[in-house]
Amino acid sequence: MVKGKHIFRLILLTVLLQIGCTKGFEELNPNPNAPTEVEVEYLFTRCVIRTFDDYLVGVNTEIWSLMVWTQQLADLSGIQQEGAGYSYGNEWGEQVWKVWYTDVIANLNEIIRHTEGAETQINKQAIAKIWKVYVFHKITDLWGDVPYSEAGKGNNETNKNLTPAYDSQSDIYVDMLAELKSAVESFDDEFSNYGAADPIYNGDFDSWRRFANTLRLRLAMRISKVNPALAQSVTEELMLQNEFITSNSDAAYFPFGTEARSPFFNLYDLNQGERRPSYYLMEKLKGTNDPRLIVFAEKASISQILGTDVYEGVPNLMSFEEIEAANFSDISTSTVGSRFLNIDEEGLIIGYPELCFLQAEAAINGWGGSLTAQKYYEDGVTAAMEYYNVPTDSIANYLAGDGSFNGTLEQVGEQKWLALIYKDAYESYAEYRRTGFPVLLQYDGSTINQGNYPQRLAYPQSEVNLNGDNVGAVGEGINDSETKLWWAQ
Repeated sequence: MVKGKHIFRLILLTVLLQIGCTKGFEELNPNPNAPTEVEVEYLFTRCVIRTFDDYLVGVNTEIWSLMVWTQQLADLSGIQQEGAGYSYGNEWGEQVWKVWYTDVIANLNEIIRHTEGAETQINKQAIAKIWKVYVFHKITDLWGDVPYSEAGKGNNETNKNLTPAYDSQSDIYVDMLAELKSAVESFDDEFSNYGAADPIYNGDFDSWRRFANTLRLRLAMRISKVNPALAQSVTEELMLQNEFITSNSDAAYFPFGTEARSPFFNLYDLNQGERRPSYYLMEKLKGTNDPRLIVFAEKASISQILGTDVYEGVPNLMSFEEIEAANFSDISTSTVGSRFLNIDEEGLIIGYPELCFLQAEAAINGWGGSLTAQKYYEDGVTAAMEYYNVPTDSIANYLAGDGSFNGTLEQVGEQKWLALIYKDAYESYAEYRRTGFPVLLQYDGSTINQGNYPQRLAYPQSEVNLNGDNVGAVGEGINDSETKLWWAQ
């Protein structure tokens, strides 16, 4: 019995020693493979990459739907192919919503939280806020009223919110404009930036400053119909400062490659079908002797048989039977220009030609600028063509001929559409809904039926299921594609 007591005491002593030795072990010896905090540099890299690298975001949403809706592309299978008419797969919208909110906005919020109040981190916070506005303006331009002020807080331990309220698009735009202005004003040359962790500008906050101002001009012009006073005020301020991106070389691009493959490469590499240049686009280019024709499209296979170069597009909004009856086929129609199929074809975030066309619109409105509307327009056309290495004399001939400035917003809008072909479907879609340009046509030359045109994406079913009360509070147009967005009224 005494021996048993000694054994029990020995076991108890051993256990107590083990507890004493391991107490606080995790605090003193953190597992390097399971960090509880992530450096903001890594978070920022992930946020930028996840904005663009998802297949459903880049292929299904941009190529299969938005590029078709804005008549850049069409499908030989006709409107039976999902997205080739004015339909779209709900899973595509679900994925865009999921990626941008949970992978991007939530992590940007974490960056902003970790850098809050740290003077030496002010530039990193400013860049994160600029990128947050960039992503949010794409979100609200697809859906309208969306979670904004309460969004992306599902991972916040002290302020967790899994059912965020919806903000009105008008309030969102006012706040985004203010956020960009504040971020630009907060930059401080004395402190560090993201450096190599920044996939876009390598941490150069002067470039980020110019990017933010250019984005702010885009947002101001977006609301020019519904809030002209604010739009004019912001535009005149920016035009007076004139601190925008200055050329194609310092515009903002996303570096697609082996880690994040370009959308067209993904589509063709995985043999998921194809979209071809639209009949509308091809006729527009041929009708104005636009030298970008041979960039945007390849010669149709029938060219080898006929002994002459044939560039032919596929009509939008027709059935397969109608397309076949009109003699459009694999060999008689063009494919997308080969350069766009490269794995590393850079993605356009915001470009210099777009800036020029925004400035041309501002000048036409009388909202400031040191140049004439014609000069801004010509600079935009020149930059858009130089981006594709169009020869100087071809550009000059175009501007002196079919592309000569006529002083209309329609021409400016059409040239902006051309500058965005295959590169930024989200912006093309937004600008068409805002301006109505270019005037999209059916194969018979009549204008498209605006009553059928999708003005927005319906809210994802998962959002309806999980945040139904706040979705329902939006009111009219909560789950349809026909209700116009606030800025498109």
